[in-house]
Amino acid sequence: PGATVESDTPTVQGEFSILLSSPKRISNALVIEKQKLVKGLIKVKLLALRSGSDIKSAFHFYQELLGRRGKLAFHCEKRACGSSNYWANKIFNEHRLYGRDSDQYYLAGTVDSPGGTSWVSMYFVSNALRQGLVYIVTVDAATGPEVSEGGWLNGAVYSSTALEGVEGNSLRDYLSSAEASPLF
Repeated sequence: PGATVESDTPTVQGEFSILLSSPKRISNALVIEKQKLVKGLIKVKLLALRSGSDIKSAFHFYQELLGRRGKLAFHCEKRACGSSNYWANKIFNEHRLYGRDSDQYYLAGTVDSPGGTSWVSMYFVSNALRQGLVYIVTVDAATGPEVSEGGWLNGAVYSSTALEGVEGNSLRDYLSSAEASPLF
């Protein structure tokens, strides 16, 4: 028993915006008040939770794990995350993530490893088809400096640049381990 990998993109060098606030619509424009634009090796993975798995439990599991193994920079739950439509279609450009605003969770943070700092962004949602999905983005910033911090207005989070776990990324290694698998 475990989560099914729906998509697993190859590692690429690039930039990715880690959201550190919820997306908002102001004057008909999408606004992110706080973000971290990180340059490094990027990997995106979409997981489908097994039938009957609770996305809230998955969120709390990874929130605790990130708290123990790294530093939680931002999290939100349910409607406090803003519109699921924004997350699915504007931020991650993955339409399968669209669901009810009350069925979503997000967390972002860092993990230090011998090779440097890795950023992780995780979006949990029960989509319109009632599938529990987890969209995981990791950026190993060890190969490139962090670029900037600030707001985002009608931009795009570079989700087409896919993320792959990198050797030395302790969070990725742990998530792949047998110890983390009982949740799913």
